[in-house]
Amino acid sequence: MQRASRLAKPLAFTAWERENRAARGETGLVSRVRKNLLVGAIIAVLCIFAVRLVVVQLVQGPELAAAAQDQRSRIHVIKAQRGDILDSSGRQMATSVKRYNIGVNQVKINTYFQPKTAGKDAQGNPKVIYDQFDRPEVAAYGPAAAAKKLAPILKAEPAELGGKLTVQPGKKPSTFVYIAKEVTPEVWRKVAKLGIPGIEPEEITKRIYPNGNVAGNIIGFTNIDGVGLAGLELSQNSKLAGVDGKDFTEIGRKGQTIPVQDNYRKEAIAGQTIKTTILLDLQNTCQQVVEKSRSQFGAQSVMAEVQEVGTGKILALCETDTVNPSDPTKTSDKNRGSKAVSTVYEPGSTLKVHTMGAVIDAGKVTPTSTFTVPAAITMSNGQSFRDSTPHGTYALTAAGIIAKSSNVGIVQVGDLVTDTDRYQKLKQLGFGKLTGVELPGESAGLLAAPEKWDGRQRYTIMFGQGIAATILQVTNGIATVANGGVEVQPHLIESWKKPDGSMEKRSVDAGTRVYTKDTSRELLTMMEGVVSAKGGAPDAQIEGYPVAGKTGTTQIIEANGRQTGTVGSFTGVFPADNPRVVITVVVHRPSASIYGAVVAVPAFKEIAGATIRELGIPPTDTKPQLYPIGD
Repeated sequence: MQRASRLAKPLAFTAWERENRAARGETGLVSRVRKNLLVGAIIAVLCIFAVRLVVVQLVQGPELAAAAQDQRSRIHVIKAQRGDILDSSGRQMATSVKRYNIGVNQVKINTYFQPKTAGKDAQGNPKVIYDQFDRPEVAAYGPAAAAKKLAPILKAEPAELGGKLTVQPGKKPSTFVYIAKEVTPEVWRKVAKLGIPGIEPEEITKRIYPNGNVAGNIIGFTNIDGVGLAGLELSQNSKLAGVDGKDFTEIGRKGQTIPVQDNYRKEAIAGQTIKTTILLDLQNTCQQVVEKSRSQFGAQSVMAEVQEVGTGKILALCETDTVNPSDPTKTSDKNRGSKAVSTVYEPGSTLKVHTMGAVIDAGKVTPTSTFTVPAAITMSNGQSFRDSTPHGTYALTAAGIIAKSSNVGIVQVGDLVTDTDRYQKLKQLGFGKLTGVELPGESAGLLAAPEKWDGRQRYTIMFGQGIAATILQVTNGIATVANGGVEVQPHLIESWKKPDGSMEKRSVDAGTRVYTKDTSRELLTMMEGVVSAKGGAPDAQIEGYPVAGKTGTTQIIEANGRQTGTVGSFTGVFPADNPRVVITVVVHRPSASIYGAVVAVPAFKEIAGATIRELGIPPTDTKPQLYPIGD
């Protein structure tokens, strides 16, 4: 009976439910549909959650994890010490000094307070006043109080400084905000002594150029981040820069450092120190001389190079308007690099030496071979040439043609060999290609292949027109003659010193023979005739030091064919009996005179005198044994 009663309730409920559904007009089918829809909706929502979970975990997971890591960690870059740049004697031309950027942790600084004091203790320190609970009484606290302490040391306004220490409205507190940059170690020590929580240092290096603009065109300069932008700072940046280190620290929610296993410090590796071939005092004198020369002769610009014979070492490379690496913005963009490696000019009569060398090397003439040299001449192809000054008909030796710098004579000499022979000789000397000197922006000059020469250019190249060269190429060409006919690559770097102290010396090639020893000796003696009383540059003589040299004068012709100026130059070798040094001076657009013997020789002599003193070159009693010049 009881069992029947228990069964009766569900049956009664089921019957009642059926009546209810019937009253609402529902059927069993409709009920099942509603149930299925409800289940489907629940499954759909669950699927969306599942897909979203997969996206977050697998697709966005690494990115979100990295973002979270960034929020709770701080990676401080430890800047590598940039290598020094030294002159040949080891004097600093560029160096880096320790400086500090100072920052604030805007969370930690809120804990700063300044205790009340009264008088001083036995050690002279302020006596702190404590309350009844043995706690220091507070005189001032927080960023405002810290700013008042820091401002006098950092030479800042307290209100402005306080603004940097304080979290700005609507922004989150930062663990590091700069409040001062590039302060000296002395300033940082004073700041650190205050013991203000949250005031933290960032050690950096600052580039210093202790010699002003001396060798500025060679050294170059860096940007604010210490990356080379010009000169050796740019070309050698990878070696000078070193490798930055890292300091990784976990930061807590309140800005505190969390000691965890992942905290680490990777020390920076210092850059290499570069020792150059430059002699700083000679470079300084050279720069003063070219500036004086520009003023003296009303020139647009003047440049000079001093190169050691046999080694290719460039001892000085100077030009007017040299950049000061400490403040390059005061120099126009066009003068911030080295014009000595980028500016080309027609070398003019200096190239007559190499035309003569090609012909002597071919066995076609000797220094005493005689030529009939009128004031003007018309060649077999109808091209006419004349000398720079009118004269009667001379009977000049080959040496006389060089001494008198005769265009009419040299085209006769040069015509004794083929265009290809002369072209190949110029290429061997380095014309028309980069010297490879360690400065950015070097020009290869211009030397067209002989098949591109027209009927006139095949002759003008014999006396240095229709060809463009840098001062490096011209100087090295004459240095090859002075070196017994062997061409050696010019260079500015002597060695690199690595952080471990080991030295890497620049590899020196054996050189390439261009002229025979006999030819080079004969050419050098012929160049001594240029500096003799009967030559074109007698003022280049230096007492006690025989000089062999060659002048150069050429016109500056614009694209429209109009002459707008001249270039005067002189290249000299001394002592001629035992060559040590080659010096070239190039004067662009002088207004006082057009001739190299007038505008370039005075600067040559001054620089030569400084070089003799710098290198300690002893005088000689040797008298030049000159070739006859002719009548």
